[in-house]
Amino acid sequence: MQQLADDAFAFAITQFTAARGHDGTVPTPCADWTLTDLQNHTVGALTALADVLEGRDVDPARTDPRHSAATACEDHVVALTAAASRLSLVARDDAVLGRGFDLRGMELPGRMVLHLALTDATVHSWDVATATGSPVSIPTAVAAPLLEFARVFADGARGRAFGPATPTDSTNPSTQLVAFLGRTP
Repeated sequence: MQQLADDAFAFAITQFTAARGHDGTVPTPCADWTLTDLQNHTVGALTALADVLEGRDVDPARTDPRHSAATACEDHVVALTAAASRLSLVARDDAVLGRGFDLRGMELPGRMVLHLALTDATVHSWDVATATGSPVSIPTAVAAPLLEFARVFADGARGRAFGPATPTDSTNPSTQLVAFLGRTP
């Protein structure tokens, strides 16, 4: 889990860094969100999920995508790096990964909460790259395990956290992951 977290966050930070200076009002693959909204959401969600996994009380609204997209952030790269650092520490703690956490009324093991954070960071970073006109492929070492997780978790969250799956014939795990989570690769 540690290596997956390190690789996923390195990918995310790279995409956010590449997006510095781009017009924050451009549309993204996430309906109704501009680039700035998407970056705000990603940073806000990861910060809230880090708080959850660190045992802090978290207002459930902070993990709601609409709330986090409206939460302004001065420097997305700095904030993402800080949240990623906190979550990477959690990825090294088997006790936290095995413990149960309440996330918006659902009792989830820490490992699943961390997978949600990794999926959010990775797929939204792909969204950021796509929105800025620099489409990328998510590294297979990241995309393959997150696709496996998404296939177990995403259908129960469709309409709230994930859009309907987009059909694809691709065997590329990156393409499969973003399509499964409602993007057009």
